[in-house]
Amino acid sequence: MLEWLFKHTRGRLTDEELVNELINPFEIEDMKQLEEYLNRIFRNYQWAIRTSIKCDDIHNPESALVILSNATVNSRDFFAQLVANFLAKWKQLDVEHIFRRANSTQISFKKNLSMSSNETMPGIRTHFGYFDLVCKELDDNAEFWTQVMYTYNTERHNLVTLHRS
Repeated sequence: MLEWLFKHTRGRLTDEELVNELINPFEIEDMKQLEEYLNRIFRNYQWAIRTSIKCDDIHNPESALVILSNATVNSRDFFAQLVANFLAKWKQLDVEHIFRRANSTQISFKKNLSMSSNETMPGIRTHFGYFDLVCKELDDNAEFWTQVMYTYNTERHNLVTLHRS
């Protein structure tokens, strides 16, 4: 069931409340504590994920590398997004690159002081929130988009134009 959830929420940003529920910011002061906390949480919930964090300064890093290994690609992506959101909010780190391999996901972070801690960092939106704008539009105008897709399907995928009125 969780795998289905991870797969079908891919590309959507997670609410800050969920991030703070799974990664308690008041229990973590530095990157070493974050690594230990994540590994303990993954072990307690019996999620087969192992976390490794490398950074230049454990208290105030300019850059960091987070490696999530084992488990499935979808679950690693879900938890990578949680970690990215946490680091953006509490350490002002933004995602620079993501390397997805068969058994691990590596996320490279770099300090970004140009954004406030309440804004979504551009790297997080690019790598993890690429469907957010689309889903928001679909949710806000569900009747219109349902009609467009219904017409598009019944016309056998030929070009369809509708007036907004």
